[in-house]
Amino acid sequence: MTKYEHTQIGYTIIWVALGVAVFLAITGIFAQGGPGTFLIIEVILLICAVVFCKLTIRIDDKILHGHLGLGLSESRCSSLKSPHANQSASVGGTAGEFI
Repeated sequence: MTKYEHTQIGYTIIWVALGVAVFLAITGIFAQGGPGTFLIIEVILLICAVVFCKLTIRIDDKILHGHLGLGLSESRCSSLKSPHANQSASVGGTAGEFI
């Protein structure tokens, strides 16, 4: 049973990678080397845009799942809470905890 699921889309990564790819495509058209000069860099940028376009975090009973992009890579953490952890101690966290 899924207790928590959140997906965050990386709009900044998508737009920056696509913008740089378009810039390199236009620059490559007018470059002396021809249009194929920047092709490898464009392919790498587009692969990065696809891989890092989205982050999904899902928490099941005691397993934390993390997916990047289209869900091709997954990370799992089987233990969410240590039985010996001090629950009253706060290390790090968000700004909302301190307001």
